[in-house]
Amino acid sequence: MYFAIHPKAKALGLSCERFVKLGGEVAWLDAFTLSIGIVATILEMFRYAEQYVWWLITDFVAVAMYIVHFDPVYLTKKSIYLIMAIIGLYNWFKLNRDRNSKNE
Repeated sequence: MYFAIHPKAKALGLSCERFVKLGGEVAWLDAFTLSIGIVATILEMFRYAEQYVWWLITDFVAVAMYIVHFDPVYLTKKSIYLIMAIIGLYNWFKLNRDRNSKNE
């Protein structure tokens, strides 16, 4: 499949080959984490417990991606986010269980 490059992008030296050289060979994986992150944010806005599952998926994929590329800064950041999502899911279920036991 052929995609035309805009003349202004070509003048700036932006091309697919340039992005691959910058580590863009897993751009679809990065797009996947962004898409799932948007869904997780919407679920978070409506306070659904499933948001933590989506954040876990996003952070797990991002951690794997940054391990492959060995980017220590983003690897550390996404690892912290992954731990926070695990703790958040645990606390959410714990609070939900306590609330349900009080209502019985």
